[in-house]
Amino acid sequence: MWVDMFVDPAKTGAPPPPVNIATRKPKEYVLRVIVWNTKDVILDETNLFGEAMSDLYVSSWMRGIDEKQKTDVHYRSLNGEGNFNWRLVFPFQYYPAEQCLLLRKKSISGA
Repeated sequence: MWVDMFVDPAKTGAPPPPVNIATRKPKEYVLRVIVWNTKDVILDETNLFGEAMSDLYVSSWMRGIDEKQKTDVHYRSLNGEGNFNWRLVFPFQYYPAEQCLLLRKKSISGA
């Protein structure tokens, strides 16, 4: 509870206007990540001809967001390079005054 006490207004004048003490609301933002290319990826598989190769994709996530996002797969890269032109979009909430993110956690109890 919040209580302001003022002395007699006839002696000191009118009390100051009330102060808004409501909690701040976070602003909605969207982080957009563009994946264009990869290079020097470690080739950890071998094809039928004995050449080193790998299937390439980029996986990304943001703490506090349950959804993990990934690009399409470039199958059988022989040189560790891949071209994507893929967009990953992460919506989040931010408090500008505090310069911090709002992260939501799931409750184990389900409440």
